[in-house]
Amino acid sequence: MQTYIDGDQYFVNTISIAGEHTVTDAWRMTLLPIPGFSNAMEEWFLLDPEEADAKSLIAYTKQVLDAIGVINGPAVSEVRLSSNGPALIETGARLNGPTMERDPYISAGLQGTQATALAQQLVAPDMFAANWASRGGYSRAKQFAKSFFIFKGKGVVQSTDGLETLKELKSFHSNYRPLKAGDDVSLTTDTVGRGGVVYWLADDPAQLQEDVETFRALDDKGSLYEVAYS
Repeated sequence: MQTYIDGDQYFVNTISIAGEHTVTDAWRMTLLPIPGFSNAMEEWFLLDPEEADAKSLIAYTKQVLDAIGVINGPAVSEVRLSSNGPALIETGARLNGPTMERDPYISAGLQGTQATALAQQLVAPDMFAANWASRGGYSRAKQFAKSFFIFKGKGVVQSTDGLETLKELKSFHSNYRPLKAGDDVSLTTDTVGRGGVVYWLADDPAQLQEDVETFRALDDKGSLYEVAYS
């Protein structure tokens, strides 16, 4: 048994060199509990690294990496800001995952993705130092978020015409790896990102939040992917 940890869940992506940890990006996650399973990802919201909560998470994560002996390479650490302060969920000594398209990251004012940083650290260390380490990590010029699709069961995609609706939302930036008609889907029970990822960029946080909420409502109604559920 484990003690339940309350609070919002975050993750912090890092690249370490000789025990020095550089944060490439840090996000707040929203999760949908799936009865009988785990949680399904809904959104990721990029943190402003200058805000108090982000600074607390980053400082805590670096202490965690020291404690568990991460010296070189990438890591992704999931942390909750609980009522008792930051609490570690898990750390993986790996890159964060596949949703790291470079263009939206650059458009949001970052120097690239965690994968970008790792590549530079390995083959162009001077570039890594200039773009990341000397800056103390990442910076953010715009509000930046990602949304994931949630499917309600096993079925087959009949149409993807509804995805065109997303282009009408002001914060919409791009939609990567969408499904096509005839693709199979199954009940979303975890965080694999089936259906692709939608990127949002905005100057106004209220506009981004409004568009994300519109996306969630459309996805919940099945208005984006038309699926014949079996």
